[in-house]
Amino acid sequence: MVQERFQTVGQGFSLAKNRTMKNLVIYKKRIRLKNYDYSGCNRYFITICTHNKRPIFKDDSLVTWLVNSLKEKSESFGFKIWTYCFMPDHLHLLIEGKDFDSDMK
Repeated sequence: MVQERFQTVGQGFSLAKNRTMKNLVIYKKRIRLKNYDYSGCNRYFITICTHNKRPIFKDDSLVTWLVNSLKEKSESFGFKIWTYCFMPDHLHLLIEGKDFDSDMK
């Protein structure tokens, strides 16, 4: 069984809950830290995966639309997108709260 060695803010890379690989059961990690205040000027590294690892981000028009949507929504919720990276089946974001009212909830 895999043991969690470090406490992290995000879940990082993990397999779906109760998925098995060669007699190894990996349980989904808690996504949020208990009693952690996610508001304010904090930075977050976020990974978003597609359902069933479908390579939908190969579509340039979809990626363009998503980038524009992410920029618009991040601004309205008080976050700055520092960088992003689209891969065929997932994307990475590095974001930061711009003020004390920014909230990741």
